[in-house]
Amino acid sequence: MERRDGRIAVGVKANQIRRARDAETGPAEHQETLWQDYSLVELGLARDVDRLLPEGQAFIELLRSGGRLVRAGDDLAVLKLNKWLRDRTGLAGDPLQFIEATGTWIAAFDCASDRRR
Repeated sequence: MERRDGRIAVGVKANQIRRARDAETGPAEHQETLWQDYSLVELGLARDVDRLLPEGQAFIELLRSGGRLVRAGDDLAVLKLNKWLRDRTGLAGDPLQFIEATGTWIAAFDCASDRRR
C-alpha cells in the first residue's frame, strides 16, 4: 500500500499463537497482518525522493491502479519489477502475470494507495 507520505506499507499475514487466559483453555492461534513501512529509496526503487527508477514508477502505477497495469508484455520496467518482487516476496510463481488478451499485468497480491493520482 502506498501511504499518503509516499512510503510503502508492506503487510504480511502471519499465524500468531496467544497464551490462554485461564488454565482451562489452550493456546489459541489466529492470523494477524504485520505491517512494515519503507521508502522507495530503501527498497531500491528510487535514486532519491524525487527520482524513481522505471520499475519504481511501474510499482507506484500498479499500487494506484489496484494491481492492474496496462502495458506491453515485454515492458522492461515491468519485467524488472516482476523480478524484483519475485526476489523479495517469496511468492510461489511470478508476482505479476501478463494477460495477453487484455494486454494487462495483474498482481498476485493486494495493491492500494492512499494517495490521489
